[in-house]
Amino acid sequence: MAKKNFKCSSSWVQRFRARHNIVAGKVCGEAAGVPKGVSEEWLSHKWPALCEGYTPEEIFNADETGLFYNLTPDKILKFKGEECKGGKLSKTRIAVLVAANMTGSCKRKLLVIGKAKKPRCFKNIQSLPVTYENNTRSWMISQIFEKWLRSWDAELKSGGNKILLLVDNCPAHSVVSNLKCIKLVFLPPNVTSVLQPMAQGVIKALKTQYRKLQVLQMIQNIENSKDTKSLSVLDAILMISEAWEKVTQTL
Repeated sequence: MAKKNFKCSSSWVQRFRARHNIVAGKVCGEAAGVPKGVSEEWLSHKWPALCEGYTPEEIFNADETGLFYNLTPDKILKFKGEECKGGKLSKTRIAVLVAANMTGSCKRKLLVIGKAKKPRCFKNIQSLPVTYENNTRSWMISQIFEKWLRSWDAELKSGGNKILLLVDNCPAHSVVSNLKCIKLVFLPPNVTSVLQPMAQGVIKALKTQYRKLQVLQMIQNIENSKDTKSLSVLDAILMISEAWEKVTQTL
């Protein structure tokens, strides 16, 4: 029989977790250290020359993030030894490429990368509020990055505009030749957590807005006695697009 008004102590929780081999783990994160002085040196001596001739409105940053779209907290309980890469958790993950300019006045349409080329939930859907691509790992690869970049470059050319795009130097961000209107600049290695603009609160704000929408949807389903089943890729796309609209210039 269940005990009403049960309150567990922290020691009880620890014993329960130890008994069932349950640990708390971050969904994802960067562990690379930042070499002392590298970021300051780059900002002071290299960046001014790289961005010369571009206004803040013309300087963009892009970065990817993984989104486990059916998880609500930023921490999850998992079994010891369970890897999220290639495991069950990866089946409900999409990658999202976020891009905006320095002033926040221009936010690019999100690029979402899923596993399936044509998910069943896309049936009868004529258009999406994001650009959708796929690969088996639901993550950025150089071919997708180049395709996205060349499409943007063509768009800029037709409008007679130019931009500088700052990205990190991960393997998926390959050097793309013959770009007409995009100057591609790479951050030095291991400084993403310090110099990557999107890592300074933009991606966090995006995910926070997404989780708010997700929880609100769950509450509405409960109140309306609807099924609180897991979200589909389409649900996640619609929510992350709406969340991006809610991210403001001032965060």
